[in-house]
Amino acid sequence: MTVATSPRPKPEAIPDHPGVYLFRDRDGRVIYVGKAISLRKRTASYFQPMRNLHPRTAAMVEGSASLEWVLVQSEVEALQLEYNLIKQHRPRYNVRYRDDKSYPWLAVPLADEIPRPRVERGPRRKGTRYFGPYAHAYAIRETLDLLLRTFPMRTCSKGVFDRHRRLGRPCILYDIHKCSGPCVGNISPEDHRRIVEDFVAFMDGRTRPTLQRLEAEMRQAAEQLNFELAARLRDQLASVRKAMERQQMVSSTPEDFDIAAFAEDDLEAAVQVFFVRRGRVVGRRGFVVDKVEALDTPALAATFVQQLYGDRADEVPREIFLPVEPEGAEALRAWLAGLRGRERPEQMATAVRFSKLAAPVLGLVAVTGLSRALHLAGGWQGLLDSNYGHFLDVKVALFLGLVLLGALNRYRIVPALSGGVRRLDELRRNVRGEVVLAACILAVTAVLSQLPPGKFVVDQAAAKPPAPPSLQVEGSDFATSVRVALTVSPGTTGPNAFTAKITDYDSGEDWPATRVALRFTPRDQPDIGASTLDLKRADDGLWRGQGSQLSIAGRWVVVGLIEGSGPAVTVPMELRIRAAPQQVRVSEVPGQPTLYTVTLAAGDSLQGYVDPGRPGPNTVHFTFFNRSGDEQPVDRGRARMTTSAGSEALTLIRLGPGHFAANIDLEPGRVSFAIDATAARTRYDGGFQQLIQ
Repeated sequence: MTVATSPRPKPEAIPDHPGVYLFRDRDGRVIYVGKAISLRKRTASYFQPMRNLHPRTAAMVEGSASLEWVLVQSEVEALQLEYNLIKQHRPRYNVRYRDDKSYPWLAVPLADEIPRPRVERGPRRKGTRYFGPYAHAYAIRETLDLLLRTFPMRTCSKGVFDRHRRLGRPCILYDIHKCSGPCVGNISPEDHRRIVEDFVAFMDGRTRPTLQRLEAEMRQAAEQLNFELAARLRDQLASVRKAMERQQMVSSTPEDFDIAAFAEDDLEAAVQVFFVRRGRVVGRRGFVVDKVEALDTPALAATFVQQLYGDRADEVPREIFLPVEPEGAEALRAWLAGLRGRERPEQMATAVRFSKLAAPVLGLVAVTGLSRALHLAGGWQGLLDSNYGHFLDVKVALFLGLVLLGALNRYRIVPALSGGVRRLDELRRNVRGEVVLAACILAVTAVLSQLPPGKFVVDQAAAKPPAPPSLQVEGSDFATSVRVALTVSPGTTGPNAFTAKITDYDSGEDWPATRVALRFTPRDQPDIGASTLDLKRADDGLWRGQGSQLSIAGRWVVVGLIEGSGPAVTVPMELRIRAAPQQVRVSEVPGQPTLYTVTLAAGDSLQGYVDPGRPGPNTVHFTFFNRSGDEQPVDRGRARMTTSAGSEALTLIRLGPGHFAANIDLEPGRVSFAIDATAARTRYDGGFQQLIQ
């Protein structure tokens, strides 16, 4: 609605409601835009004797011809609308921050098929990740030059790229290892994008994975005597560290924040803002503003935040440090929180991939859960007649709720996100709902574990008691019609009981054997020799024996050697042996590393510990002992370490006949270690895990 400003409008003509107001001159141009929680109270401050107004405010009121306002629901909506109207009309009496120079940015257009980092100035483009701004363009080019050997990305223009694609020959940057050659297909677009994403993560402050990868590859190349590759990796490591030194460290923790400072007088104000990502200064920007309206420092800070982040929604940090609390701080916080919820291109890609996978997985889980519920309760009637069945009904309903939310994400919310209709906040709300449903499913599962199962399950358990774990295989020699049925219990590494039944293949009657022996050979471990076990005939006609010949998990070739009145018969068979569960004993002594003792097959043991067991550089030790408590000599060993970041092979250093160690860097969290070693014809394997904090 619009009213004339001369004569003074009546207060009751202006609503007492949140909104945005616009002053227009006699030509209809917008000369000032403001916001208010109460339009009536705020606009009343303009219509008073001119001597009581600030000179700039008085000039604006004298030059206005009409007052227009737009009603909104909240102060946050008024803040957003005010920003959009100032951006659209560029009013004369609103302060506008302008750069004190045109700063260059390092731009990475992630929306392109084959992105190339480059220097850009001017307005920012959607789908492009920006780093900076930098003081000089040559600083960006020097940083890129340092990092291209580690992240060999395309940096050439479209014309150069297309020309070399037609020629089928890469440029000189490929020959000096500063490009991976996507123009000629030496690397796929997907692999090139992974290099670019690693580069973006490095520039964003996540430098540790890159340093760890280069150090590991350099050590591996040196161990393999590939010194040329090791020297090249050493140079890459030095370049990466030099690039990191260019980013000044201002925080000991990996925090993201912006910090701004103001210098002002009656006519102008200057602002300097530094952008800190993961504790490092990644850019700086300066602004100058003419005070065309009466603003104190809190109001100046509020307009600065509004104009700086209105077009940088994808780079709003969690914290912004200002010299004073800005005017309307709560509304600004809510507005900035809404901006942070807008999707980034890489977030969108992740959301789409996750939704495509989550919906079918949840559906499969629901169908599986329903079929298992029917089995446990003894059919639909069991689901309706017992407390156990009622809780199963609740669990199935919760699973179906998960499926519906997953389908909603997949077919409604994520497509709307891709089209720019919705924001990630809606997807986050749905995901929170899925988490709540999953927690309820866990709670119901815990209750079910305390209830007696359905009658059907009880009857089944009584009718069919569980059989002891064992392996059964059969083999036949068709030339002599001999069949061997072999049972191995428990079928794991270590001691086992062997039972063989020797019958005639045609008649099924017992075959008249005078001696039965088994010969064991591991299929995948040629360095472990074969071993033989003789079986003895029992009163029930079966051949039995016990032994520890199956020392490692995996596939074994078992040959039955059967002697009778005629020539000896050999019957080949194959077993797949499981790893036996290992007992781990933990010893904790104040001031000393935690000691883990793992019981191995045949009474041997493995002791391991991590020294000092805190985040940072550590040494992990593995020592094998025989049943007498003496150190067990082993020929060779291999070890791996698994953390939340992934699994990696360890470089072992031999400290004794059965003692190995490896130097590692650990982050807070749970870490697992596994080692296997070979001694003579025996293979040992064991492991332990520890919480690093």
